[in-house]
Amino acid sequence: MGGTLLFLHGSALDPAIAARPAVAVGVAWGLIGIGVLAVASGVVALLGLRGAVPLGVVTVLAFLIDGALNGWLLFGRPGAAGTALNLAAGALIVGLLWAGRRPLREG
Repeated sequence: MGGTLLFLHGSALDPAIAARPAVAVGVAWGLIGIGVLAVASGVVALLGLRGAVPLGVVTVLAFLIDGALNGWLLFGRPGAAGTALNLAAGALIVGLLWAGRRPLREG
């Protein structure tokens, strides 16, 4: 959702965005790509397919790296609150994948 909003509205979305319009569009595409990867990972996990846990972990790592990179590109530095929230969400997701790994391996 954030990638779509950034793509449609660019730097006007937030007055704190210091990036050039082309950079904002690039970040938007990255966010959209992470979103597609997250949906695909979720579908793989819900279907109980093998490889769901590694794919989920890779997706979470990509999400965390993308969040930090976007902070640098858009605002000049990653925000502490956003980074903490991303880390908490990533830890929760990986924890849930880890908890469900046995049924996923048997799938």
